[in-house]
Amino acid sequence: MKFEMTKPLFSATVASYVILIFIFVLFVFLAIMFLSAGNYQLSLENDQINIKSFFYNTSLPLSDIDIENVKTINMNAADGISIRINGISLPGLKIGWFSGNGKKYKMYVTDRTNVVLIPTKKNYDILFSSRDAAAIVEEIKKQ
Repeated sequence: MKFEMTKPLFSATVASYVILIFIFVLFVFLAIMFLSAGNYQLSLENDQINIKSFFYNTSLPLSDIDIENVKTINMNAADGISIRINGISLPGLKIGWFSGNGKKYKMYVTDRTNVVLIPTKKNYDILFSSRDAAAIVEEIKKQ
């Protein structure tokens, strides 16, 4: 004699598919974030600083930057930036708006050891990591 199990409720089937779709979309989103992190660019053109990214583009006139205090920093020394306001915070990738030390930051950081600190006159600082951090500081100070 054989007995069949009762078929699952329609809502249970739908919930399973929704969870699978959510996991797939999350995986695609994370893959795009990590792949695009290598394509973030900082440029200085027409008396303006431009940061191109997949999310959180920045365009700011050099007159809004505190050029005297632009410098390279090592965020591993004393970070203090711990609150994500709006952005992505994963190990090895911080992009978006963060706060800490009583300040607000717009971060584009993948390597915490070579970071350009760009203070602005708009109540936030920009943090941008690059192997060429010293060259970026030099170029901004020339402007």
